[in-house]
Order: sequence, then C-alpha cells, then structure tokens
Amino acid sequence: MAYPKQLIRKLASHALAKKGARDESTDRDEPDVKLPGAGTFLWVFNWEGQNCAHFPVPVTDLQRLRERYPVIRQKDWPERNGLVFVAVPLDGSVPIEFLESLTDQAYTLMWNKLDESGLRLIDLTSELKQQPYDELRIIDRLIDIHDLARHREAVHAAIRPAILLRTKESSEPELSLGITKIGGRPDLPPEVKWPIYYDHPKLLTAPRPATLPEESAWPLPWICKPLAFLAQINLAEVAKLGTLINWLPREGLLSIFSGWGWVEEGDPDLMLAPDYVEQDGYTVVYHTPANAKLKRLKTPNRVHSFTAAIAEPIPVLSLPRYLEEQVPVVLKLNDDERQRYSRMYSDFWSIQSAQCMGEYDPLHIYHHLGGYSRVSQNFPSPVIETGRMMFLQIASDRNTGMHWGDLGELTFFADTKALAKGRFEQIWGDWQCG
Repeated sequence: MAYPKQLIRKLASHALAKKGARDESTDRDEPDVKLPGAGTFLWVFNWEGQNCAHFPVPVTDLQRLRERYPVIRQKDWPERNGLVFVAVPLDGSVPIEFLESLTDQAYTLMWNKLDESGLRLIDLTSELKQQPYDELRIIDRLIDIHDLARHREAVHAAIRPAILLRTKESSEPELSLGITKIGGRPDLPPEVKWPIYYDHPKLLTAPRPATLPEESAWPLPWICKPLAFLAQINLAEVAKLGTLINWLPREGLLSIFSGWGWVEEGDPDLMLAPDYVEQDGYTVVYHTPANAKLKRLKTPNRVHSFTAAIAEPIPVLSLPRYLEEQVPVVLKLNDDERQRYSRMYSDFWSIQSAQCMGEYDPLHIYHHLGGYSRVSQNFPSPVIETGRMMFLQIASDRNTGMHWGDLGELTFFADTKALAKGRFEQIWGDWQCG
C-alpha cells in the first residue's frame, strides 16, 4: 500500500493528465484540481482527522457507492444540479483504481458542464502550453477566434502595459526597508509626516500642524484624521522588468495613503468619502527619492493597520474592459462586436490570471499598477467626465487582511497630465464590491 502522500500525488497526477485540468492549490499534498469554467473534480484535504479525496457524484449513485465501500461518506454541502460531493478516505481502504475511476467520472461530469466558451478556452490553453508564454501572440490568437480581425490594429493600439502585484504571506519585521509591499507600515524618510485628512473649511485654509493632534482634538472623525496606509512600490524593482509604463518614474518609492482604507475591525464596510466627487486630500501619494534614508513609521491611533505582504511585480499587458475608459478612444465597435470583444477580454483575463496568479477566474480582481481598471460593478462616471487615468488597484486579499466589502476593490485614478510629468496629483478613488 502506498503511503498517503504517495497516494495523493499519484491521484493528482492522474487528474492533471486530463485535458484542461489545473491544480489551483498551493499545497501539492492538498490538490484542488479543476476544469476551468466548470468546477472542481478532485479536491484533497483533511476532513475530521483523515486525508480524504472529495469528488462530485450523481446523487443517484450515492447508495451504490456506499454499498460497495461503506467508508465513502456524503459531504454536507448542498446538492447542485443533481450532484453531491463525497469524501473518500486515502488510507488504503479504497483501491487506487477505484479512486481513479471516481476521478474519471467526476472529470466527465465537469466536462459536460462546459459551454462553447469554456471548450474554446480549454482548447486554446492546451495549444498555448506547447509554446512560450507571449501575451501579444495570445491576444492575436483571441482576435482571430472571436472574429475581430478587422479591429486588430485598434486592439493593439488600445493595449497598455501594467504590473500585477502578487502578494505572499509575510512577516513585516523580516521585510527590508523600501521593498514593494501591500499593507503593513510605510517606509519613509524620518522628516516626512504621516498624511492627515482635513474636512473643514477653516482647517483647509489654516496652517497644518507639524505633528498629529491629540485624539481630544478630533471632535468628529472626518475633521482631522490620519489616512490609512495601503501600499508602497519600489520603482527600481519595476524598472528592472523592462516595462514601458511611460508615466512611471524609474526609481524611488511610491507610498499610497487613503481614507478609503478606513475600516473598523471586523467590519467589511468602508467609511465613504464625505465628498465622493471631489475627494480633495482623501488620497495622498508620496514619491520618495531613491537615495533617501528610510524609517518604518508607526501607525497612528484610530487608523487601521493592514497585515504586510510582500508583493512581487509581474509585467503584463492590459486591455480595456470598459471601452469608455480608453484615452484616446481607438476601439469603436458595434453591438455585436462589443459582445465578441467582451468574450475575448474574458478569455484573455482567464489565461493571464492562470499564468501569473495560478488560478483561472474570469471574475477575480488583483492588485495592479497601471493599465486599465477592472471593477466589480460599473465603470465610475466621474472618471469619464474628468479624463483621469487608472493609476492603482488594491484588491481584497487574505494575505493582507484587506476585504473591501464582498471581495471588492479600491481603484485609484490620477490626473492624466500630472501623470505624464511623473506627478501623482488629484488622485480620485472608487470602492466597489460584488
């Protein structure tokens, strides 16, 4: 009999040999093997003290399976479309051949759920596995698949370079000063003060204090409150990647603070900006020179501090999800072409997220710098009216403890002309969630 780990890896290898199968787990001893666009057909994890393989099976097969192997148990997950999940112990009581047959059946059940789009995506990803990863070539292939060849030049003109920021669970004391990270405490020169938000006519015109006022001086939470620290980006790390974000400085450190990060412990709802349209001073970006001496600042009272997570910058190409976000407008599509473009965009995002983030999910949103926005609901109309450009997106992330409502995101847009000069001014933020 194989040891449990050997059994798990043999079963996972059997599942992953199937067309389109992907393991979305980060633990090789707890594989979560899915068929993108359909769902999980093998998931191994410890349940009630036992390593178990979990499979979807027809509810009509449940009695027959349990009569053959009584150790098979039904999970208490709800039945969906005539399917239930069963847990099978990986202790040798069920032969590997039978486990593989359950894997085969579960895969077939998921395959039969795929629609035309899902089948097309699996065929394309299988094709791409045979070649080096090249996003421009992928976009061209998707243009042909979705019959948008006459707009090829326009699609190419609309592409923007961007940086995905992939976080990893971290311990902030072990992170070096000035490293790219989401959450935690900012690294700034000692003489730089933590930015404060003022929302009172007298305070806006009066000289601002050099130090934070005492809590007793804050009669209302909006009057005078330190902004929340969200992220810092080491620009030299990004520059090494050879990216062509033309408005991004090549060196120094960007530090992002915002009132959009004001959350209460255990409460996923944000405190909305008192003036959603203007947002003067509600988001502040510092650009610290490369040779500056840095110190890790202590988070002031009454401001939530998120968990620090190191962020790896990954260069990608970005396509507009919302055609109204293009500046300038180069993609002009009729209604039918818009639908085909939307499917093309979804396919590209699925491939990109699988390659860069390790999961196929056409709905998920990640931290990213530059490129185009990707929001949970609708593209914010104030951005259209002011002509701002997408600067930074901060997503919900378990590594940082950031949960913007129901797996939502914060999106920050900046003045286009200021960005072109390397300045981060008139930052405007938006919060959306599912």
